[in-house]
Amino acid sequence: MTCPNSVENLPSPIDTPGYSKPDERKSYAATIQSGAAHTSPLNPLCIDDDARLYSTDTCYLFTKLKRSMRSSLFLLLIMILIGAGLFIQKKMNVWHKFVITPEQVKANEILLKKSKVNGDPLHDFPIPAILHQTWKRKDNIPEEWADVSRHCQKLHSEYTYYLWTDELAREFIAKEYPDFLLTFDTYPHPVQRADALRYFVIYHYGGIYLDMDVGCAKGRNLDPLRVYENAVIIPKTSLGFSNDVLMATPRHAFMKQLIEALPSSAFDTSFSPYFSVLASTGPLFLTFQYYFFPDKALVHTLPGILYSERIKDVSFFSHIRGSSWHEGDAQVILILYDWLYPILLLLMMISFIMIARSSFRGSARNRRLGQ
Repeated sequence: MTCPNSVENLPSPIDTPGYSKPDERKSYAATIQSGAAHTSPLNPLCIDDDARLYSTDTCYLFTKLKRSMRSSLFLLLIMILIGAGLFIQKKMNVWHKFVITPEQVKANEILLKKSKVNGDPLHDFPIPAILHQTWKRKDNIPEEWADVSRHCQKLHSEYTYYLWTDELAREFIAKEYPDFLLTFDTYPHPVQRADALRYFVIYHYGGIYLDMDVGCAKGRNLDPLRVYENAVIIPKTSLGFSNDVLMATPRHAFMKQLIEALPSSAFDTSFSPYFSVLASTGPLFLTFQYYFFPDKALVHTLPGILYSERIKDVSFFSHIRGSSWHEGDAQVILILYDWLYPILLLLMMISFIMIARSSFRGSARNRRLGQ
């Protein structure tokens, strides 16, 4: 169908009755095309390939119908893509050929006991016996988190312990990685500096990093996870990876990729500080970098059974409600994630209703126009 002017300039629908027979439509169409009849740019007529004449109300109908259908189909496509992404995510363990299993952990514990019997020092394991944590200042750690940290230190009394305060963190970056100092100083959110720091110290020293709201499960020493050669260990979550626990050998290639990608990933979105943190330095950044990393054999993933405290005597970690950096937008995003499947179902139902409604209106309108 061809219309004399663009759809953006179409007026409101009007009726032009009296041309119901095909011969009459053809005759009037020829008259219009020859310029013998009066036409106004504000009252255009549409003529299709069969010489059927449509007034502007029909043009308006087709335009509105197409727009409505486009919006509905676009919304439906988004829902399908999200659903496909979630399905792929559930199958993603197929891609993770180096998932640490409880059976491997038991074998490592046996190896560890033999090494102690033989007098091998703990520090000879590939991942160093170093525990890293970060906080603003030493004198203002929340008591609940301080208790969890003390328990973890007591459980690993032979480890070297580093508490990286804001002051010590900046001194470390300025001394060891001065090229990154400008990016480090200009992060708009303090948690971005905490995120960046953990990547740098794990790359520089190796060892284990734990968030202050992550504790060591009762009686679960982390030594069985330190036996992997040239490895990084990151915990697997339902939507990617978390960065609240990191373990690595010094100068690891994956950690190097992380710190090299930080400057180009630094950005801020005014609509959601939470998303800015996730994508620039947080778990989303870590997840993207994993999929870009060419040698995934060097990255070991820690499944939920070993990461979540819900499985007693198996998991290595306990999790305390924390994340003080979360703002209002974070709560909204977390709520949406908790209700993800019901929301997807609702949006898909709305899409189908919009498509059906548009089709019904188009059919009813065509009947009124005698088509």
